[in-house]
Amino acid sequence: DVGPVAAMVAAVAPPGLEVAPLLGAGGEDPHHAALRPSDLRRLHAARLVVLTGAALAPAIERAAARLAPAPLILAELPAARAAQPAPQDDPHLWLDPALVAALMPAIAEELGRRGLADPAAAQARARAAAEALAAGDAARRARLAPLAGRRYVVWHDAFGRFARHYGLAPALAATDAAGNPLGARSRAALIAAARRLGARCVLADPEAAEGPAARLAESLGLPLVVADPLGGPGFRPQAGAAALAGLWDGLARAFAQCLDEQ
Repeated sequence: DVGPVAAMVAAVAPPGLEVAPLLGAGGEDPHHAALRPSDLRRLHAARLVVLTGAALAPAIERAAARLAPAPLILAELPAARAAQPAPQDDPHLWLDPALVAALMPAIAEELGRRGLADPAAAQARARAAAEALAAGDAARRARLAPLAGRRYVVWHDAFGRFARHYGLAPALAATDAAGNPLGARSRAALIAAARRLGARCVLADPEAAEGPAARLAESLGLPLVVADPLGGPGFRPQAGAAALAGLWDGLARAFAQCLDEQ
């Protein structure tokens, strides 16, 4: 469905197998995206559809429910069900590096089952990808560890898995994990909490950064830092594990910029 999930598949897929996200890097919000006729044709032509699930992209999930064979839904796999928080509470599964590594063998298994990859080779690529991703984990932990406990506001509550993995404090969120805004009373409580807890900045995805998130940051007197949970226009799913590592490195830089602010 989205670029980071396509990168997970590309990391274990054999060379030459085309892997592409249904939603491109044009700033589409998967929570509220609508499918075009061309998207539906691509969906039905695919030999394997891999979805995040957990209502990340409701329009895609509704369309894919009629596919045969059924899509692989990551949120329904045992590794995702065992993760915290539960997928239905935060569907941004690709922002938890440990969970990504745990899901890759299941993706490799499905590629083998569909005849799209040699099973043993796909599992070997899954192991290699997990090792490559783990290599950058220590550096991100070292960069973010001194910032644990510092509070911040997010416009879109998409970064909880990343923050949890790296020991950062939970966000004060202006919208829920599906991108739905708070009501007036909850928004007032958010502003009061941000001031009381000494929030350092407002972290926002690019779509909100020029509008509502900027106004929220101004009302709080806080700097605005842009972070894209999907990786932004430069994200290249075909790069597989390297694309995911780049996404996480970019988020680590954004959090560091946010929480280093005095």
